[in-house]
Amino acid sequence: MSAPPAEACRRAREWLSASRDGEAPDDAAARAHLAACGPCATWAVALDAITARTRVRVAEAAPDVVSPALAAWWDRAAAAPERQALVARVLLGLAGATAIVLSALVVTGVVPGLAGPDGHLGWELASFEAALGLGFCFAAADPQRYGRALLPVAAAAGLLTLHPLLRDLSRAAVDPLTEASHVPTLVGLAALLLLVDAARRRGALRLAAEQREVHA
Repeated sequence: MSAPPAEACRRAREWLSASRDGEAPDDAAARAHLAACGPCATWAVALDAITARTRVRVAEAAPDVVSPALAAWWDRAAAAPERQALVARVLLGLAGATAIVLSALVVTGVVPGLAGPDGHLGWELASFEAALGLGFCFAAADPQRYGRALLPVAAAAGLLTLHPLLRDLSRAAVDPLTEASHVPTLVGLAALLLLVDAARRRGALRLAAEQREVHA
């Protein structure tokens, strides 16, 4: 005895749904019913349309734009302290060489005006400035060894030099030759501050890189 039409449609549609999912073997009777039954054929077309719209496909991998941007930012951040340290070392070298040359001019008497009214005291100050200039040269050549150690001495010399310089400027009693000897000390102090700050920034970046590797 054949199944009622409603039962035949139900079985054919269940088979078709399972067949679309790859869960049912071939059923010639169900296929024949779908071909002969208009409502079931319409239902099959609607099922295929719904399946096509709701099918989940693996999305293609999106291009990674964040990692290159972070890498570029990190390279720029890492290069900044190096550039700052290079500028500081150049300034230190120039300040040191200038201080040594000016001190030599005082000691040798080539430019007597640089020694001031008291020649003996001027020579002693010139000797100190020559020693400080030599320290600047050492710090420029080996910043890690001499830079931070020389900073307190240069800071004291710079502050003690700045006071009479400002006093002379306020009194409009400026002797260009005399005041020129103060410039290397002040420039060297500024360069040492830049050098120490570059080392601090370099250390902060190194610590951040280590933390990033730990969390990666």
